[in-house]
Amino acid sequence: MPTRPEDFTIGWICAVSTEYVVACELLDHEYSKDDIPRLDTQRDRNAYTFGRIFGHNIVIACLPEGRYGTNSAAVASERMRISFPAIRFGLLVGIAGGAPNPNSGHDIRLGDVVVSSPTKRYGGVLQYDHGKAVQYHEFEESGNLPPPPDLLLNAMSRLKTIHKRKGHRIQETVQTMLARNRRLRDDYGRPDIMSDQLYESTYIHDSQAICHCSRTGSHRPMDFSFVIPRTQRDPKADDPAIHYGLIASANTVMKDAIARDALVAKHDVLCFEMEAAGLMNTFPCVVIRGICDYSDTHKNDAWQGYAAATATAYAMELLEIIPGTDVQRMQSDNMEGVVHFAMQQVNAMPPGLHSETSMQTASEPDLSFTHMSDIPLAITKSHYLIPPRNGRFVGREDKLQLLESRLFVDTDCRQCAIVGLGGVGKTQLALAFCHKIKRSYPDYSIFWLSGLSHARFKQDYAMIAKACSITTSEKDDMLPHVKEYLSSEAAGKWLLVLDNIDDKTLLFDNEDGLANSLPQSENGKLLFTTRYKDIAVDIAGSGNVLDLEVMTVDESELFLKKSLGRGNLIHDKMVVRELLAELEYLPLAIAQASSYIIKTSISLSDYLSLLKSSEADMISLLSHDFRDNTRDKESRSAVAATWLVSFQQMQKEEPAAADILFFIALIENKKIPMSILPQPTHGNLLHAIGTLMGYSFLTRQGNEDDYDMHRLVHRTVRLWMRQAGILVEWTERALIHLAKMFPWDDWKHRNIWREYVPHTVRILQDTRNMPSGYRADICIRLGCCLSLDGRFSEALLWISECATWRNAFLPKNDKKRLDAQHELAIAYKDTNQSRKAIVLLEEVIAIETNRFASDHLSKLASQHVLAMAYFDDDQRERAIKLLEQIVEEKTARLAENDPSRLASQHELARAYSRDGKTTKAIQLLEQIVKVKGAQLTKNDPSRLVSQHELATAYRTNGNTEKAIELLEQVVDVQAHELAENNPSRLLSEHELASAYLKNGETKRAIDLLKHVVHVQTAELIPSDPTSLASQHELGRAYRRDGQTEQAIQLLKQVVEAKSELAVNDPSRLVSQQVLARAFEDADQIENAVHLISHVVDACQTFFPPDHPDRLLYEADLSRMQKRLERRQAQLDHNNWDNDVITIDDSDDAREWFTD
Repeated sequence: MPTRPEDFTIGWICAVSTEYVVACELLDHEYSKDDIPRLDTQRDRNAYTFGRIFGHNIVIACLPEGRYGTNSAAVASERMRISFPAIRFGLLVGIAGGAPNPNSGHDIRLGDVVVSSPTKRYGGVLQYDHGKAVQYHEFEESGNLPPPPDLLLNAMSRLKTIHKRKGHRIQETVQTMLARNRRLRDDYGRPDIMSDQLYESTYIHDSQAICHCSRTGSHRPMDFSFVIPRTQRDPKADDPAIHYGLIASANTVMKDAIARDALVAKHDVLCFEMEAAGLMNTFPCVVIRGICDYSDTHKNDAWQGYAAATATAYAMELLEIIPGTDVQRMQSDNMEGVVHFAMQQVNAMPPGLHSETSMQTASEPDLSFTHMSDIPLAITKSHYLIPPRNGRFVGREDKLQLLESRLFVDTDCRQCAIVGLGGVGKTQLALAFCHKIKRSYPDYSIFWLSGLSHARFKQDYAMIAKACSITTSEKDDMLPHVKEYLSSEAAGKWLLVLDNIDDKTLLFDNEDGLANSLPQSENGKLLFTTRYKDIAVDIAGSGNVLDLEVMTVDESELFLKKSLGRGNLIHDKMVVRELLAELEYLPLAIAQASSYIIKTSISLSDYLSLLKSSEADMISLLSHDFRDNTRDKESRSAVAATWLVSFQQMQKEEPAAADILFFIALIENKKIPMSILPQPTHGNLLHAIGTLMGYSFLTRQGNEDDYDMHRLVHRTVRLWMRQAGILVEWTERALIHLAKMFPWDDWKHRNIWREYVPHTVRILQDTRNMPSGYRADICIRLGCCLSLDGRFSEALLWISECATWRNAFLPKNDKKRLDAQHELAIAYKDTNQSRKAIVLLEEVIAIETNRFASDHLSKLASQHVLAMAYFDDDQRERAIKLLEQIVEEKTARLAENDPSRLASQHELARAYSRDGKTTKAIQLLEQIVKVKGAQLTKNDPSRLVSQHELATAYRTNGNTEKAIELLEQVVDVQAHELAENNPSRLLSEHELASAYLKNGETKRAIDLLKHVVHVQTAELIPSDPTSLASQHELGRAYRRDGQTEQAIQLLKQVVEAKSELAVNDPSRLVSQQVLARAFEDADQIENAVHLISHVVDACQTFFPPDHPDRLLYEADLSRMQKRLERRQAQLDHNNWDNDVITIDDSDDAREWFTD
């Protein structure tokens, strides 16, 4: 709503932007651009911010950048008084230099607040540069500035009493501001207390611009020899402290500690600043200053932000206890002609300042304040029937502003509803909003009603009748009388809150429904709180519903600190964060935890351990009732208890929603796909989901068909199901449902089963003591999907569970039992347990031979896996012979594009390639890739693995460029489809890097191999063969690139890890050879000869004389020995040079060992 200049009754002056920022930030409400008054900018060039604090309309101005001092302050204040004729008094709020004087009882510290207050001689401000200098006498100050107005002095006196009894809220206000606006934390948070050092007056700072004398972490250490020792403040005392007394003001910055002490000794000054003396005669105000330094040469800006914040926080508390009506009634008896006097002062100023003011005195109207009391100011009596303010309430500033905007700014909205999960803080938000409105809109009456029962509602209406003097006879029903009164103009403006309206029948039950007794008026606002979205929409309208979620992390931390009331309990920030995460930032759960911790005197870490120990312990803690004076006595305080009421109501009224709730309680509570949910026995699935969302038990993830359930609700439902005796029944029903709809390992369905995996794993983990055929069916499907995704260890776990059950309950020749053993053998092979796979498959094939024909597909499938296991077990000839037989039989029976036929052909080609029959491998693989390319998508794993194998064969056969082209396609597709740590993706990246290395693209090879090694190191054990192979290849790449030291360092680790292998293991030997060559490159000939000698010894023991590797190793040894002998000969003659040897890097021929 647009405002007028005469709506503003308090003026606020800041000298610098540091003060201006925090003044604007702490406004209860800041008027938008459309709502601010229009001003004559030719006459008034001040920049203003307009807002409200505790119901007072306030205008804030800041002095122009770089223009400080009494003159500039006087100009700014008089412009303000001219533009805003209804201003009754001002506040000068900001920072100042302290004047510590422990001997007089003024133990002033940085961050403390000083408030101008009259002394015996002065009105609260001393202008110490105004007076006369008499020869042979010291300078004499003259003149006496007036004190603050009586209204302010009375308020200060009352506030001192409140602080003495209850303490102040300065620190709390600052923390709330910083939690709300994290951008301000660095500049306005409290600095390290070690930087608050008071130096002796004679210790003068050096000439550098910024003082670091007392800054912790500075390159210049603190000089403690000149520091005045001060005792630590009593923890029970208010911190920061508030001091009342004399403030010294002048047009110069006080940086002279000796002069400071002289004025302190003479006048008992508390601080020094530069603006107050320019205001007191013309702008009756109080001066409030936060101490940012000690008025000496040791100035820095570290404390300025915090000092500005503490001063502003005090100003807010002062305004809170001043009724808006008192300000509006305030007369201007002591202000006669003050503006006229001010204009004379301005006209007498130097031309530079005078020209800036642009004031046309000749055309000004009568500016005396005699007419001020004639401005019409509405004064009405307001009633407040609301619970007391919750001192532990924190945050939610965005929600409070949204409510205020909807109900008090948007003139078309007269009712609003807060909806959210039980315990999320709906009542507390409504209560905080009431107290905010009480401060900001004092002309509004506020009434609080309970919606828990008809009797409570009637009781609260009776209290309204009494407060508003609504007369009724004892026989009359007061509900229609109160409704009629509040609907009339006589009631004035009001806000009515109806809390806890969770019973739809109670609210809308024909004529007796509470909704029928609610008043309707242009002057009234209605606010409701409920757990249920449908009630909120019905009572307030769909556009007027505010969904309340859990607290932020910062809000939760501050709330926990306030709730515990003992700072020593929360010193471990990691424990605090972990505890709040376990409680999922739910306010009621945090309050309940705090109550339990205080009552039992346990630590936060002990409570956290209890919370995490078991589901039963956690629910026991959440069921612990506690007294909370901020909640309705009839409301349940325990978190679990608040939800149990809703569960029971849902089961009775919405059985379909209850069915879905029970199923979700058995799976994970996050990212629940709609497609995994069963069709409810009663009703429609979409309706059931809508009901759960209406109860705030489910929330949708964006626009997707995925949902989340609060973890504490999730666990509480399970507890209730167990107590109700339905947990086992529903678990069995859930297993049957998943067994029917969990997909097999078809790559086309990967998006579905990837979503289902975490939920399926959860229910399988929870049912290990409930073995069944349905569970076994789920286990094998889950394992196959995990295997296709490269999660081989997990796949083995679940397939093993399936095989165990089927072995125990099914006959030996049962197809399901044989299928499980078949898949288990594959899982063994994928986890490098080929021997186990062979033993198991030979048993399976023996059974299948008796049951099936020789060309039966099940038997051929088992033989296919057996051949793969043979090959992995280094039984190559046996593997190739069996694969050739399988391929021949499948070729005769199956179509060219049959997946089973293609799979066996692929394995045969792979075996050819590993056995050195590269040409045959390439011929077969090219045909396979062609067929798969015609029928499979680019991202199909089967197609990609065949392309990978063909590229490997190309590289081995010397066609490196063709290999690179194909591998780059594979790696690009896998980068979009597979996780970074997927084994297939890493293998393709390794192979591409090897191809780059062979093609002379060493830099590209190194970059890619470093990535592969980094991922594998994080995922795999140090001795994993694939990880060692990649490290070996990276070592080779480093050596090729001339990075010999890096190569030696990495290859040493590889050789050390491979020392567990047999001495004749090809992989071990080739790594030793490459390390020996790296030693040779580094001119460490002795190390090179020593290592290659071990390699040759092993070859001579196990390899025939004509073995190509043995011949290569022996050639290396011969070359290195000759070089060593030549070196020794040169040393003997004391005249040698480093000889340069060109080494044949032909070890590429054996790179297949590293695949």
